[in-house]
Amino acid sequence: MSTLEPDDLDAGIIEYGDALVVDGLSSLLAVCERLRERRIQSGLSLIDVIQRSPCAPMGIEWVDEGDVAAPAEALIYYAAAVGLAVEFAVEDVDPVEER
Repeated sequence: MSTLEPDDLDAGIIEYGDALVVDGLSSLLAVCERLRERRIQSGLSLIDVIQRSPCAPMGIEWVDEGDVAAPAEALIYYAAAVGLAVEFAVEDVDPVEER
């Protein structure tokens, strides 16, 4: 079970109820958790990851906290710092009715 909890922005989106958004955020939270687990398993501190990354420390912290507002570059640099890679994919889905 995840120890990461969505922040207020995430809770608002989940309340909005768009299944595609909720699924996407769930996937993003799972990626953040996997990266954090790898950091811990590798014996690295958050400061170690920050020092290995050229992106803003706040972005790295957001990834570590499981904040879906973390920029994509922070995910990528965090992953590289812990010996992983992040891949993104875009998939076709059924058309969404206009709101």
